[in-house]
Amino acid sequence: MKSGNTRSLNPYIAKIAIALTSFSLLSVGAQAQQISVVALENGAVLKSYTSEFGGRNSGSWIALALIDGDPTIGWSSAQHQSAPNEFVFELAEDYVLEALSFDNTHTDEPTHPGISAQGVKVFVSDDRADGPYREIYQGNIAPTGITTVGLEKKETARFVKLLLSTNGGHAEYTELMEFAAFGQPQGNRQQTSNFSGVYTTNWGPFYLKFSDGELSGCYDHDNGKFVGTSVGGVMNIEWREDGEDSGSAVLALSASGDQFSGLWYKNAELHGTWIGKRSVDQAGAPQCAAIVQTSTKSKVAQSLDAYGVTRLYGIYFDFDSDVIKPESATTLNQVQAWLKDNPGKRVVFEGHTDAKGSDAYNQSLSAKRAAAVVRWLSGQGVDIGNLTHVGLGEIQPVADNATETGRSLNRRVEMKILN
Repeated sequence: MKSGNTRSLNPYIAKIAIALTSFSLLSVGAQAQQISVVALENGAVLKSYTSEFGGRNSGSWIALALIDGDPTIGWSSAQHQSAPNEFVFELAEDYVLEALSFDNTHTDEPTHPGISAQGVKVFVSDDRADGPYREIYQGNIAPTGITTVGLEKKETARFVKLLLSTNGGHAEYTELMEFAAFGQPQGNRQQTSNFSGVYTTNWGPFYLKFSDGELSGCYDHDNGKFVGTSVGGVMNIEWREDGEDSGSAVLALSASGDQFSGLWYKNAELHGTWIGKRSVDQAGAPQCAAIVQTSTKSKVAQSLDAYGVTRLYGIYFDFDSDVIKPESATTLNQVQAWLKDNPGKRVVFEGHTDAKGSDAYNQSLSAKRAAAVVRWLSGQGVDIGNLTHVGLGEIQPVADNATETGRSLNRRVEMKILN
């Protein structure tokens, strides 16, 4: 028990379909506009939690797994902290909540009776993470399967607090695999303000600089550096350390920029969490901060000049399309500027997809998307004699394909220097 993620994988799409079908019986007609408002993929930030069995370098039994979209790697309390356990989430905007869902499908209940969460309370606040809160639900959930509850009174929320008050009697641990709150946005989503500063994290001090949808930062462990771009409600991150250590991460940022939470990947596998809060002591910056503070290079130039490769998460396509969306201009202009400053460099653009769809289709789509980047550059007057492109489909993932956040990291165009 508690040795890691050894569960058999069942597609979460099927589980959510069951939950939504159950909810549709409670609220016919509202389902089309609903999203899971506490999901990481939709920008929800984990503000606080009481305990977790896993830790910063664990891919399972962690608090963030409650909202990652994969019910096979959920949360467990720390040993001897079975109850109560509390979690606070900041939503990306105000939502009107209509239903709640609690997933105990893959807990250890069959082999460790009473371990599943049972008594739950849910509270909401319109204003602050520390309240005031009002209770919107109290009840017992099933020890196995998904419990979906329609709310009799629709509630507006910006912060959601989940309290697990009891389990089924297990003395040491409590488990819950997923928590979801379904609702409709109120259209007041704020863009994260530009910010920079020192953050106290579960990996020591980070320095972050966020400007116009782009993030750069560093930490002192193995001279770590990272850059990222806003994709949907989250930041898709590329991180690198000394040697060839590298990987991806996905972060949700609070609107004020005071806190972030997310997951990090290495060798296409989930390895743990990045959780941070703006430090009161801004003097405690990591040694690497001066480089980030003074750099005038674009995100693309930072990665290419340091490592010879960059992931262009800022190039956007519609689903099933190779037509570049207008909001890709910032990243494409950075690529164009770097090529202008480095006329002798030969470069390849690699297209990558997630694992949804057939191998052949994904290879074709990835090739078309990489080619679209080269066509765009040609249209801007760039000499493409030193540029090539290739489609690699789904064969080189940088994250898992079990969640939408992981699939989003896998859908990318990479730019690599060949000489």
